[in-house]
Amino acid sequence: MKKRLLISVMLLAVLLLFTACGKMSDEKAIAAMKESDELWINYGLAAWEAGTETEDVSGILSGGYRYLYLHNYMFTYDEEKSAAVAEDFFRFVADKYGLAAVLDTDKRVAYKTEYLHSLGFEFDYARSTEEENFFRTVTFHSDDVYDYIFTYKNASFTFTDFEVLSLGNMQSMVFDTCTFLDNFAAYVKKKNLSYYFNTDSHVCFHCEGIGRSTTVSYTRPSTGMIYMRSRWSLPHEYVHAVSNFSASGSNTFLDEVLANYFPYTLELTDMHKKQNYIRFVDAEAGYYEDRIAQGGAVASEAIYFQSLWENYVALGGTYETAEEIDTELFDQAALITGRTSGSSICSTLYESYLSSIPHMSPFEGGELLNDELDLFGSWLIEKYGLLKVLETWRTADFAGTLGEDYETIKAEWMEAEAQYLKQAGF
Repeated sequence: MKKRLLISVMLLAVLLLFTACGKMSDEKAIAAMKESDELWINYGLAAWEAGTETEDVSGILSGGYRYLYLHNYMFTYDEEKSAAVAEDFFRFVADKYGLAAVLDTDKRVAYKTEYLHSLGFEFDYARSTEEENFFRTVTFHSDDVYDYIFTYKNASFTFTDFEVLSLGNMQSMVFDTCTFLDNFAAYVKKKNLSYYFNTDSHVCFHCEGIGRSTTVSYTRPSTGMIYMRSRWSLPHEYVHAVSNFSASGSNTFLDEVLANYFPYTLELTDMHKKQNYIRFVDAEAGYYEDRIAQGGAVASEAIYFQSLWENYVALGGTYETAEEIDTELFDQAALITGRTSGSSICSTLYESYLSSIPHMSPFEGGELLNDELDLFGSWLIEKYGLLKVLETWRTADFAGTLGEDYETIKAEWMEAEAQYLKQAGF
């Protein structure tokens, strides 16, 4: 009898201990939430503590889950809708899993999917935990000029609005670009390339022009200012911005080669793979055929991308996912397309520069099609090594650094490329 009583007392003590720990856990969670810099937690906790009945947000989320991002800038974008979703989502997690679960960032994506399902939506919250957590490290503010300014380490992104780019595209662009910034900085450090690139310098991506202009993106390396017109070219322009010799009369052709080589040939970002995957899926669905049939200004670009997809597939390329796209095969397909499609989208490097610098003089390599740059550049680096190509870029002296002049080297590459295309059936 005494033994049973002792066991009962011990069990009761354990139960009380766990109960006390549970209360303490809630107290600590609330204290941590009050110190949190995540606005959605502040909104949610205030409503939870006040016992406020949360709003039915099904209508807000019916067009997609963008208001479930709950990053701080969302409360500038639309405070009323963001706050309503924050309060309801907070209540859902706290009631089902406890207050401490609100702070569990590793499970937040899963909680958001479960929350959407609880509201009757069949779609999942299709964001990775990595991307979700990334935006918790980005500093957000606004000023008299820009409604949205994001700062990550030594890079800033400015926006006047999200109406053209859309929130989802903006987030993907910022995340992919910052991933490249980190990867490129690590590569420069590992390969001891700080003589050529200063990845500690501050850069500012002015993104208010994205989607509104047909002019190309451009960089002013001396100021670190990057004026964006395309969401896909931020890594390219970043390499220009942190290059120590871009503004000092270096070889313009190699300047462009290197700005593509580091992000895309080395695959330090998957931004272009995502872009090309979308284009391939569109081509497979007949999107470009419809635009070609329309004629006019839209037809020229459509002819190019339809041909690009056909050539990539003919070379044996696959694209079940964006990650599966073969960068080298894509570049080969782009070269074939540039030479054969007859589309006005295909221009030489010199012609591209003339669109933004009307009085620029011809330069070595300017006669190459834009679609030839990546293949020629990667061939050069493979044949001579990255350091020698970087020195050639710095000095603009092919013969002095590589032992042969530009025209001789180009002729050798073109012969090698012709042999490849012949073997591939083109």
